[in-house]
Amino acid sequence: MNKIVLSVATMAMMATAANAGKNTAPADTVIIEIPEQIIIEESSLYTAGFKVGTLGLGAEFSVPLNDSFSVRASVSGFSYSKDDTYEEDDTELAYDATIDLLTAGLLLDYYPMQSSQFRITAGAYYNGNGFDGIVEPTGSTYTINNIEYQADLVETISAETVFDDVAPYIGIGWGNKGTESGWSFSIDVGAMYHGEAELNVVPEKGVNTPSSGMTDDQFDIEYANFETALEDETKDAQDDINDFQWYPVIMVGVTYTF
Repeated sequence: MNKIVLSVATMAMMATAANAGKNTAPADTVIIEIPEQIIIEESSLYTAGFKVGTLGLGAEFSVPLNDSFSVRASVSGFSYSKDDTYEEDDTELAYDATIDLLTAGLLLDYYPMQSSQFRITAGAYYNGNGFDGIVEPTGSTYTINNIEYQADLVETISAETVFDDVAPYIGIGWGNKGTESGWSFSIDVGAMYHGEAELNVVPEKGVNTPSSGMTDDQFDIEYANFETALEDETKDAQDDINDFQWYPVIMVGVTYTF
């Protein structure tokens, strides 16, 4: 830790000069005891670190406001894609799904105990998390809402989830207090409220061919029935998603205070 040394030798010289300028008889010698040095401790101020966890890979920067509070900024992200096939009963599908994690947070850390790195955290994140995917039939039929439809009715089905852009956060953690320079570790455990996710499912209508065995009018009617069944199944899925309005946040990492 940096130390600023303030000398008081100048004060002694000024006192001696004042005595020498007086037109009086020499007085007894006055001995002034002067401390060798005055030491002022300068606290470390800034903490930077890298983390990994349920928000992905991230970086953060923390600045203390006083002995009890710090402000912290962070950004995290991750992306994962998978191409595969799905089979159940008579339904065969090929799908391409992507999970995107992207958050940027501004957090206030409160340290209730002066001698501890334990903290209570509140703040908010920009929430760019989301999911999107596309499926297409590889078999001869779709089963939607327990009803079987010819696969020719649909070219593809696209789906995406959209969350609230701003997500409040509350949690607890350890580290980032900025009282000693050097390397340390940190951990955050909490939850981010992203609200009710909006699930959008959009089918792309197929092209009627002689192999379907339907006239164009019959094809249109059957496709309308398929859309209705898909909407019903989407509503059921939306109801299930609405039960999960809090996203768990667990992040661990290393930090350096300087």
